[in-house]
Amino acid sequence: MTFAARTISGSGFTPVTNSYATGTGATETAPAGATNVIIAVWGGGGGGGAGWNTGGAEPSPENGAGGGAGGYSETTVAITGGQTLLYTVGAGGAGGVGGNGSAGGASSASSGTKTITTMSDGAGGGGTRISQIGGAGGTATGGTTQNTVGTAGGIPNIPDGGAGTVGWNSLAYGSGGDGGFNTGGDGTAGDAGRVIFYYT
Repeated sequence: MTFAARTISGSGFTPVTNSYATGTGATETAPAGATNVIIAVWGGGGGGGAGWNTGGAEPSPENGAGGGAGGYSETTVAITGGQTLLYTVGAGGAGGVGGNGSAGGASSASSGTKTITTMSDGAGGGGTRISQIGGAGGTATGGTTQNTVGTAGGIPNIPDGGAGTVGWNSLAYGSGGDGGFNTGGDGTAGDAGRVIFYYT
């Protein structure tokens, strides 16, 4: 979707922000009059692991571990209206139902008719159930301005999912899901990643 933005004095071009929460191999076209674009990419967060009760071979009741947050990368390149870029937005991982949470999906931005270094943001890992390990934070590559690994998920005593990485314009996406409670509750899903194109 497109957000309203102020006009830069003397440029004659009103900045345009295109923000995507879904898309696989989708095409982004630069608007007429644009000369630069900031590309911000967040990977999807991993789901939290399920909690468990006492029983069988399981240890004493424990919360599940939190899922890891997706990585973040950012780059700025010169662009001409009508040039295209490709992007994919990673989905959030599913929360664990009686087991481990699932990893999120990777996000990316890559060349269409405009050549750029491929930006790839790995997904956050899913939180575990019994082994009590928080999901790993997603990796980040290809950004010329910033590459930040996502925050790992919390261990069962503090089963919060990894917080989404703060990026362009103080926005944060791709946080990990929380671990389930020690009553045997399910983990929660991680948040989807995001790809944003900000044209000036």
